[in-house]
Amino acid sequence: MKAPMLTDEQLNDFETQGYVHVPQVFPADKVQALLAAVAELGARASTAADTRRWWSAFHDGACTPQAQQSADYRNVAMASDVFANLVDAAEILVPVVQILGPRVALLGTHAVVRAHTEGLSAEELARTRLGWHRDLGVSSIDMAEPHPRLAVKAAVWLTPLTGSGQGAMRVVPGSHRLIGEPAFDSATNQPFGAVEVLAEPGDVLLFEQRLWHAGAPNISLRPRVSLFYCYGFRWLRPQDYTDIDVEKLAAMSPVRQQLFGSKTTTIGHHLPTPEDVPLETWSSSWKGSADEPVARNA
Repeated sequence: MKAPMLTDEQLNDFETQGYVHVPQVFPADKVQALLAAVAELGARASTAADTRRWWSAFHDGACTPQAQQSADYRNVAMASDVFANLVDAAEILVPVVQILGPRVALLGTHAVVRAHTEGLSAEELARTRLGWHRDLGVSSIDMAEPHPRLAVKAAVWLTPLTGSGQGAMRVVPGSHRLIGEPAFDSATNQPFGAVEVLAEPGDVLLFEQRLWHAGAPNISLRPRVSLFYCYGFRWLRPQDYTDIDVEKLAAMSPVRQQLFGSKTTTIGHHLPTPEDVPLETWSSSWKGSADEPVARNA
């Protein structure tokens, strides 16, 4: 099987920086289908209610007005086949397995709509204190440092992030190896070395849970829409789902069943048999070229 594998250079970037930006992963028609599916989530509206207080309290910090109009839809893989089909899409899963290995599971899927912030000048934008954090919740508090790599998240950008002020992600390159919190520059109110990762619709940003990152304010006239698919080792607990409906699980491919936490024995999450991890066999058939980046449509 010809797989969209990361090149040695891309893998080295990930190891060194804690993230890698992969351009042109999904074509325009796929992006439009995903945008339509996110809009449908908004039309249903019910799934947003559970996350409103969480989003306001922990994500936007000074951007409270933005939080009132933003949305964070959780467990979207169970909301629509359009989202479910991304769970084991080779464009995402192959690079994740290259980084973490095949004994992985899906930890969570969510769609984020970051509304524009009104009344924020360019100067205020530059100095806005963002919600800098590491992923996997309190794991970074509970674990002794230095932390191990536990998970990789794929951010799929569905709207343009081609300039400052559009809600792009800011990261501190190399901070996945940092012990403690990053130091902040008092002149900018941002961590030293922080950069904004610009992107086009269909691009994917792969980053690990130890990387310090934050969503920048969006002062453009359009919302920033993105998807986040998080994968981690099988012995970690999922973030936004528990048990999958038996009928839905039975209809999945063996690889997708693995990603949704299926196991054939009681201790299959911690001591997996070959039947527990069909992804191991599947990934052994992948073939790629170091001269061919993961992007399908470059």
